[in-house]
Formats: sequence, C-alpha cells, structure tokens
Amino acid sequence: MLNGVPPYIKPYTPQINRKPVEKKPEKNQQERVEHQNKERSLDNQHNEQHQQRPQTAIDYTKPQVNIKDILTDFKNTLETINPEEEVNEEVINYLNLAAKQAQKEKPSSKIIKSNLKNAALILDEYIASSLNKPSDVVTNWIDALLLQKVDYKTPAAPTTKVEEITPQKPEKIEEAPKPKEQEVTKTVTALQEKPIQQPAPQKSNVAQQPQVQKKPSALKIQAIEHLKKLYKSAETHLEKGNLDKAYDGYQKSIKLADKLNNKKIQPKIYMKMAYVSELKNDVPDMINNYNKACTMAAKTNNKTIQAVAHYNMGSIYDDYGKLDAALGHYSKALAVDGALDNLKDQTVTLNNIANIYVAKKQPKLALEIYKTAFSLAKENNDDEGKATITSNVAGLFKDMGYDQKALQFYRDSIIYDKKTGNMTGCAKSYNQSGDIMLKQGRKDKAKNLYMKSLLISQKVNDKDWSLQMMTKIANL
Repeated sequence: MLNGVPPYIKPYTPQINRKPVEKKPEKNQQERVEHQNKERSLDNQHNEQHQQRPQTAIDYTKPQVNIKDILTDFKNTLETINPEEEVNEEVINYLNLAAKQAQKEKPSSKIIKSNLKNAALILDEYIASSLNKPSDVVTNWIDALLLQKVDYKTPAAPTTKVEEITPQKPEKIEEAPKPKEQEVTKTVTALQEKPIQQPAPQKSNVAQQPQVQKKPSALKIQAIEHLKKLYKSAETHLEKGNLDKAYDGYQKSIKLADKLNNKKIQPKIYMKMAYVSELKNDVPDMINNYNKACTMAAKTNNKTIQAVAHYNMGSIYDDYGKLDAALGHYSKALAVDGALDNLKDQTVTLNNIANIYVAKKQPKLALEIYKTAFSLAKENNDDEGKATITSNVAGLFKDMGYDQKALQFYRDSIIYDKKTGNMTGCAKSYNQSGDIMLKQGRKDKAKNLYMKSLLISQKVNDKDWSLQMMTKIANL
C-alpha cells in the first residue's frame, strides 16, 4: 500500500507473483494543449538551457513526417536539456516503447502518441522543478509535431532494424527494499563446455580432421551432480515450509555454482534466496539478493530475471513510501519488458507508475500513463488490466470532484471485472459509485448500489465487506 495514496487504488498483479499496490484510477481524458509554435526567452542563462525550444531536423514542407524523425529529434532535445540521470532514463524508456511499437507491422498510433506525451510531460516536470515555474514547452512541441501528417511505422532498413534510443549514462543497480517471487526453473541447467577445435591442417588432399569436444573431468561431473542435488534439496525444503533449511541449501548451491562459474543458474538461485527472505520478512537480505540476481542476470542477458528483479525492488520501495526509488526500478523493469515485447507486464508496471504519480499529486501525468497502460491492455485483450486501470481512473476522477466521469469509469470497470469473474472488484466499484450518489444527496440510488455490493460480498462469503455494506445501508 502506497504511503499517502487514497484507499481506492487498485493493484494489478501479472501472472508472475509480483507485488501489488491497491485499487487506483485510470483512463485519461487528456487535455489537449493549444499549439504554441514560439520559443521562450528567459531571464538568465540557466533558464535558456531548459526552456529553449529544441532545434528540429524535421522538414515540415514534406507532406508526411516519419516517426523515426520525431524520435530522433526528441533524443536531441533530451541531450540538449541534459536532465539528471533518473529523469533521463525514465524519458528514454518511454521513447524506446514508442520506437518498439513503430517497428511493428501495424503500429498503434495511440500507444506511440501516449508514450511521446508521457516523455514530454516528465521532461516538462523536470524543467518546471529546475526553474521553479510552470513549463509546457516540450509538451507543446510534441503536440505541434503530432499535428503534422505522421507515418507511425519506421521505414525498413536495408540490413538493420531501427535502433532504440539508449540512455547516455550507465545504468546502476540501486539498493532496494521488497519484492515478490518469480517462478524459477526447478531443474538445474547442466554445465556445458565449448567445443575445442583442432588446429587447421595445412593444405593437402587429406580430409580435414573432425572437431573434438573436450569432456569435463570426473571431478567436475561430480560437482555438477552435487549442485543439482543441493538445489533440489533446497526446493524440497521450501515446498515443505522449512525456510531455514531451504535458505541454507540455496546458500550452498550458490557457493558451488560460483566455483563452477555457472552463470545461468546463479541469478535463479539468488531469486529463490530473495523469495525465502521475503517469507522470513528479512527486508535487507531481500534487497541484497535481488540486486545480486539482477547483476548476474545482466551478465547472461537474462532479461526475464532482470525485469522481475527490478519490478520487485520497485515494489519494495513502493511499500516503504520511497516513491522516487520505486519509480527508478519500475522504469528499468518497463524498459526490459519493452525489449521482450511483454505487453501484460508493461501494463502492470505502467499502472504502478501511474499510482505513484497519484501519490505525488501529479494527476495529469498519472492520467497520461494510465491511458498508455490501457492502450497496451487493449492491444493485448487484457480485460483484467482494463478493469484495474478504469477503476483507478474512476477513483482519481472521484477524488478530483469529477463525479460523472468517475461514475462512467466505474461502470466500465464493472463490465471488465464481470468478464474476468472478479466479483470482489465489482463490489468495490458499486460501493464507490454509491458513495458518489450519497454525496449528491441521491440516497435511493446510493442504497441500490450498496445493496448490489452487499449481495456480491455475501455471494463470495466476504464477511468483513458484507458488514461494511450493511452498516452503510442502515445509516441511510
């Protein structure tokens, strides 16, 4: 649960056991900023560095602009502004998501636009904080570009794909606090030796000698088998709930894996150790193990473990109210999942990022990110994601006093929750809608909605929720 976040925030957890947040609002009715095509002149040199409109290489005389040119110009803009590392990385991640979408056979212009606008809003937030005055220069610039006729598919290159934008500053793995388990393969991958080729023979008519593969020594074979047994034993103890013995078994496994230089199994063992640490509520050890898992996974380019480790570290910081640190890890998880084209996990992470911006009292940016998350959920036919996001948007609009918008999104959320069989989600949306009706003095409508919530809670045998609804009905 986010510190300081309204109680309506709804968590959205993917198929892997990632850490939730709690019910939040989503869908953005984005306010279109009127196009301003003029540069801002500031009083001092520092202001000029941030507020100056970026120089563009796009030829506006052409009948159509390609998205690749816009992304390139945005990259140049980012380099000109040169924000701090965390902001730079977050903006780059959104640009990479747009670039990834543009490489598809049928790219979604909505997703590309949303990611561009998210990046622009974040950069404007940085400029505003640096100048201590409002800024929408990047947002206006992007809006102006999108008024052109844009080709949202990047042109096919002769030999290579369109390169994604990469951050200028090296990525560092940050110390973190709490995560969720990623299912780890239970069978240890056998250690393999690379074949050693014989020296190339001199030119002759004699047939070339076949390659010879060096067999591992008897001691190494024994060590590999022992590693498998240690790992299997630790898994067995974990299944039985013997946490101390399981952790001890994983510790012995990682020591032997280090000696064998088995880079494939090392990050998996650290992920298991982090999970046991979570079950034991040992937060510092969780942080340590997730960081190690992430470091080792990077060496073998295991993007799945990198994404989960970063997500889980983001969840830890989230739980402890360290919102900026949480954003950093969520942003890294988002980038890796983008490279994997993992739409569902990107949706989950974007929902959590938007939740954080709600907590940071930045509703406009939160709504933009919810909109991007909803676009991905729609593209992936993810009704669970759509239910969560529309519920979160409804809650945000309710909090902002836009009752009719909130009611509309609660209705949408109920439709999606019914599709997925999430009756608890329906009950909560009926309750929130009832609260809006009660605030408007429409007691009969409120009572009807509370009754719907009560009947659902009784059907799913949720006694606590049933009691809350009966109390509300009795007080009408």
